[in-house]
Formats: sequence, structure tokens, C-alpha cells
Amino acid sequence: MKLRKAIALGLIGLFVVPWLCWGGSLSSQDFLMFAGDCDSTQQLTAWIPIKNATRVRIRTWSTHLVGGANADTSKVDSMASFIVQFSDSICCYVTGPSGNTIASAQDSVQLTEATIGADTVRTMLGIQGAPINKALRGAVNGSGLITNIFPVLPGTAGLIADQEGVIGKQLMRVLFTPKRRNTSAGSGSTQGLRTNGLRGVKMVATVQYSNK
Repeated sequence: MKLRKAIALGLIGLFVVPWLCWGGSLSSQDFLMFAGDCDSTQQLTAWIPIKNATRVRIRTWSTHLVGGANADTSKVDSMASFIVQFSDSICCYVTGPSGNTIASAQDSVQLTEATIGADTVRTMLGIQGAPINKALRGAVNGSGLITNIFPVLPGTAGLIADQEGVIGKQLMRVLFTPKRRNTSAGSGSTQGLRTNGLRGVKMVATVQYSNK
């Protein structure tokens, strides 16, 4: 009887221990990086803190209108470039777009999915899902395109995520450029209309930390 009781208690322990290990709460913080209309020049978001995060998810979308009387004939709905910069050097503090005090950085290094994908020398970070040449309007993408920033394994080629790693850089921001193109020719025009910027583009970053 004692042996059966000991075995039963041991089996209960096997189920309880994993539950306790996975019972921690996931910590995250959202940052509004950009919101509003913009022209076709390169746009800069605010710097946000990312030190010791396990992953950063950036959600990007727009309110571009397609078809009908209210269609955006002078705006485009995609980006030509999407660059993520990282820095450990705070030069000063400035007033952010929401009226709050934010850090301004310098001496940055940058990461682009198109040309780098993963940096295993300086930042040990990778990027996937940059919203380049994709429709940004929320009606066609489920209210946003997701871009992931995450630690990668050092000394490897390609995007091999470091599942136990954390982000070592202090700050991050995004630089993006709206795509420029000609729309279909209007009445009496042979050249069409030249688009100029994005309508209602919004970018929100969720900085995630490991279970505590």
C-alpha cells in the first residue's frame, strides 16, 4: 500500500512541476511609433526602449481608401523601404509626438530584411516580415502586417533564432519610405497622377519579455 501511495504521489509531481514552470506571466509593452499622413520622403519613428526583450513585433497598417467617390487618388498604399536602427547612445531627451519626453539616440547601426536579414556580428538580431511592396490598408491584411525583430545565434548564416537570447541593444526606431508610382491616366492626361505618401499610416511596436 505504501509503495502504491509513493508511486501515485510521484505521478502527481510529474504533472504539477511542468505546470508551475509554465505558470509565469508574459510581460509586454506597446509603443505607438508612428501615426498619421506622410509624404513620399523617408519617415523616422521615435526611438523606443528594447533592452533585454526577447522579441519585438511591429504592426503596420493604413487607412488608404480604394474605389468609390472617396478613393485616395494621390496616395499610395505600400512602402519601398523599411529599415530598423539600433543604438546604445542617448544624446539627449526631446518631446515626443504624444507630448511625452523620449530619448534621442545617435551612433546607430541598421538592419534591413532585403539586404541583411540577420546581423550576427554587431547586433545579433534578425528581422522577418518587413512590410515592403505589400498592401498596408487594414481591410485586406487583417488590421496590420507583422514584422518580427528577434535575437539570432552568433556565428551562423541566416535567420536562426536564439530561443534563449535577449536583445542587447538599448533603443530601436524604424525608417520607412512610401513607394512612388504613377496612377492610371486621368481625364486629358497621358502621364497619370504621381502618388505622394501614405494615408493614415500607423505603426505599433509590442516589446515582449520572457516569463517572470
